[in-house]
Amino acid sequence: MKSCFRILVLATTLLSWCLTGHAQTYPNRPIRVIIPYAPAGGADIIGRLVLDKVSKDTGYNFIVENRVGAGGNIAFAAIAAGQPDGYTLVIATPGLATNPTLYNKLPFSPADFTAITVIGESPLVFMINPAMPVASMAEFIAFARKSAQPLRFGSAGNGTSSHLAGEVFKSMAGIELQHIPYRGGVAAITDVVGGRIEMTTQPVAESMPFIVDNRVRALGQSAQTRSKLVASVPTIDEAGVKGYSVSTWYILAGPPGMPREIVDTLYRAFDKSISSPAFKTSLEDRGFVVIGSNPDASRKFLDSEYLRWKKIIQDAGIHLD
Repeated sequence: MKSCFRILVLATTLLSWCLTGHAQTYPNRPIRVIIPYAPAGGADIIGRLVLDKVSKDTGYNFIVENRVGAGGNIAFAAIAAGQPDGYTLVIATPGLATNPTLYNKLPFSPADFTAITVIGESPLVFMINPAMPVASMAEFIAFARKSAQPLRFGSAGNGTSSHLAGEVFKSMAGIELQHIPYRGGVAAITDVVGGRIEMTTQPVAESMPFIVDNRVRALGQSAQTRSKLVASVPTIDEAGVKGYSVSTWYILAGPPGMPREIVDTLYRAFDKSISSPAFKTSLEDRGFVVIGSNPDASRKFLDSEYLRWKKIIQDAGIHLD
């Protein structure tokens, strides 16, 4: 009996030592980070900026993979089914919280992800081709109501923030718009510039080059307060669609069941990098608002966003197959 007890104690000690040793040596190989959207989009821009900063500060080796398709669902499903060892992560946008309501029978829900930190958020900008005979959001709404055919609005893809921002806008403004999904926000903006669609709404970071060059006309921005990058552009609420407020956010997450020691290691590394004053300012200068919430707060945020958007989507009757 004593012999069995000693063996049990030894096994428990070895298991504890292995788990502690794993946490202490993490990471000891490259970490793959999936970005569910196309290069040059908001998630790609902030993701690569932050990963580069963390890599320089810590020596961690990140391998970035843009896995595009199905409104982010291909990437999200891969993460939800992944190993919880901390070597496969995702930088997700609101699609992680909205897609389970938008689509039928997805193999994941927000509860299937380990939330590590909400990196930040960004307002979206409503843009049209400068040749359109409207100069304000009120004029755009009036123009849309008089149009014989629904005006076309492009998004970064089904279920993305730019898609839902447009759907909520048309519902609250009482107008008809035809949704045209693209494989990335830049492609949608490019078609606005070319006059192939009338409007798009995209994160300010990827919109700025087109706004600065006057290739598009910015009519409104989606958040409750104005971004300093487009301070002269009113919010949608200020422009007359009262109560409108939508922004896109970026969360670092992993597969379910990640050890808390690894989660905390990642959170500390990312928080230290993004909260450094110079880097924080550089992100703000690109249109990103740094958040950097801890894992517990990030879990609550993701769950609350799921519930908030579930009600919005169901009330608006938005559904994707």
